[in-house]
Amino acid sequence: MTAPRKKNSSSSPKVSEPAGNGAQAENGNGLPATSGKFEKIHADPIDAKPSAEVLDVVSPVDDIEWQRQFFSDRRLEGARIPRRFWKKNLGNFIARDKKRRELVRDAKRFVQSFSFDDEYPRGLLLRGEVGCGKSHLAIAILREIIDKGYTGLFYNSPALLQEIRDTFDAQNPRTESALIDELLETDLLIFDDLGAEKSSEWTLDRFYLIINKRYESCKPIIVTTNLDKYQLKERLGDRILSRLVEMCEFMGDFPPEDYRRRKLKHDLI
Repeated sequence: MTAPRKKNSSSSPKVSEPAGNGAQAENGNGLPATSGKFEKIHADPIDAKPSAEVLDVVSPVDDIEWQRQFFSDRRLEGARIPRRFWKKNLGNFIARDKKRRELVRDAKRFVQSFSFDDEYPRGLLLRGEVGCGKSHLAIAILREIIDKGYTGLFYNSPALLQEIRDTFDAQNPRTESALIDELLETDLLIFDDLGAEKSSEWTLDRFYLIINKRYESCKPIIVTTNLDKYQLKERLGDRILSRLVEMCEFMGDFPPEDYRRRKLKHDLI
């Protein structure tokens, strides 16, 4: 396995989110419109004369934190996290056994060390049976990375392939090239349920293109799968598996217990 490569000095966490559908209205400074009190201070820095009461309410520290949270929320909204997983985080991941506690500990370590400053971060490979909590943990990690100021995307592998196929429709304004560029540019990409798709030369070609481009750009991937390494090799081939092994750390198999049933039982008690 090759040693991590040094980063280009131009790499840095993303601290802003491009405008998209549903974006909030902006004031004259390019920031989202807020309450009247906030606008009194920021709408016109030269002429505005906020009262002492207003200045006490909105401090520079509050202003910076508000902006940080706003952009973090915007990045999170654009991460394509499915509605069912919106509230999944490291805090509500049920870790009743030793192995799951180790997985949560490793996830926190990954989040803490995630940075492009000194070395390119590696990805993660999460393997386990259906319903064991892989997607929950992957999304919890993604949320934390986004909160640190980076961008991220979540894609279910079969659904991604369908979206690529949909771009072939002449009525679809989105092109395959634009979709793949989005996958390549984001700081952290999650491929959920890799190997669940029907394998073909076309699907393998698309997966290799995305994975290899991120490999060359030193951008990490988190992969969740139900398959062991032998099944992955059979399903994906040597080229893709070799790239993933070099890019990702293996977190260890998740315990086989059905996490979804335990979570439901926990919520009902």
